[in-house]
Amino acid sequence: MLKGERKMLLLMLRARFGNLPSAIDARVQAAGSELLDQWVTRVLGAKTLEDVFANP
Repeated sequence: MLKGERKMLLLMLRARFGNLPSAIDARVQAAGSELLDQWVTRVLGAKTLEDVFANP
């Protein structure tokens, strides 16, 4: 299940922001389900890649 969540988030990020830095890919691959859910929610309204991954 996590593998699918990670794949979907990466697809969304690439569609919105283009090529991703390898550090972002690694961060997504290491994240758990709860954090992935937060990022997926943020990507919908984010203006920048940094907005997705900023600490609240």
